[in-house]
Amino acid sequence: MDEVSLRAAFHMALDDVAPPKPWLAGSVLKELHRRRTTKYDGTRRRSWLRFIERPLTQRLIAVVLVLLIGVAAAGLWIFTYGHVHSTIPVHPPVHAPHAHLPSTFDCAGYQPASAAAQ
Repeated sequence: MDEVSLRAAFHMALDDVAPPKPWLAGSVLKELHRRRTTKYDGTRRRSWLRFIERPLTQRLIAVVLVLLIGVAAAGLWIFTYGHVHSTIPVHPPVHAPHAHLPSTFDCAGYQPASAAAQ
């Protein structure tokens, strides 16, 4: 079976299921002709939409989005890394004399700063 006979058989089978509507063809042709002859008035699309539809513009937008996502991810990683790996001071600063310590405070080898200065 060649292509032409297959096409004809398909159309005959389709006509049995959905018979052709002759009034529909005329109205479709009229509407198509009206759309072709009507001048474009510019109200259908805005200029910025036409600008976005260009392939070069779409590529530039994609590149900018990828760069922004990369910068945001790098900033988040740097902030998180700095927060997780922040240094903890080994010797906290002494703001007041050790008056709050009991006099019987006894640790092996520990001397408060006030006792070491004497």
